[in-house]
Amino acid sequence: MSKPILIAHGLKKKINGKQIIKNVDIEIYPGEVYGFLGPNGAGKSTTLRMLVGLSKPSAGSVFIGDYSLKNNFSKAMDLIGCIIEKPEFYEYISGYRNLEMLASMSDKYIKSDIDEFVSFVGLENRIHDRVSEYSMGMKQRLGLAQALLHRPKLLILDEPTNGLDPQGIYTLREIIKKLVIEKEIAVLISSHLISEIQLMCDKVSIINHGEIIKSAKVESILSTSEIFWEISDLRSAKKILKEKFEIDGIIKDNQLIAVIDKENLSLINETFIKENIKIKYVYKNNKTLEELFLDLTIGQQIL
Repeated sequence: MSKPILIAHGLKKKINGKQIIKNVDIEIYPGEVYGFLGPNGAGKSTTLRMLVGLSKPSAGSVFIGDYSLKNNFSKAMDLIGCIIEKPEFYEYISGYRNLEMLASMSDKYIKSDIDEFVSFVGLENRIHDRVSEYSMGMKQRLGLAQALLHRPKLLILDEPTNGLDPQGIYTLREIIKKLVIEKEIAVLISSHLISEIQLMCDKVSIINHGEIIKSAKVESILSTSEIFWEISDLRSAKKILKEKFEIDGIIKDNQLIAVIDKENLSLINETFIKENIKIKYVYKNNKTLEELFLDLTIGQQIL
């Protein structure tokens, strides 16, 4: 298995004596689209700012590739492209001129790099127009081209769909998919839009009150169901779930309820029957990422 392109371990951030971020751990591998999901005020942007060196952690470490962000900042940052909050440009000049000015600050870029990524994000027909004439979606694509110019291994996007219309969101989603496939870039996306995380991401971490409370593959979340059993012996069935399947169930309203992988349901039912537990009724409610998110973050307030 390939090495992670990003390892953040034990990140903490204290501001004015208040613990804002608490022991955040993140690992991202090449070719992954990693979702960072949380309500507004949960700590997403604060965490991302620490990952790109815009804010210093109170504790913890960040490694980009083989480089410590603290000890080898320049080399670590060479591997990152990012848009934190929203891309900023000189509005009175063209998109192309904005990219040329950025490229002139380093001897790493050549004209073909600009042309390649302008084409990649689909701006070639408007790149010589002034940025003041761009829509929000076009500015976001220009920001992507800018972030990709130095060919990073990891792209970090903070709420990239904010302010975009449905067409702009779709276009951004397709560009990100193409980036992962054609450029083999890992992408970290923070968002509060559950549907977009579900459509774009391979893995997701849910943050609440500055603490990651769930990390899983999106596929595994979508493959789980909430199962309701009406059975002859609730307590014995709950014990079987725990001892034989390592699943915690609850007894409520004369039903046994548990969240399980759908593929295990037949085996669990067979086990109940072998243990002389009569099954009267089974109901399956497929868990969505939205339901999981709401279950985990209910009562979220900006503190």
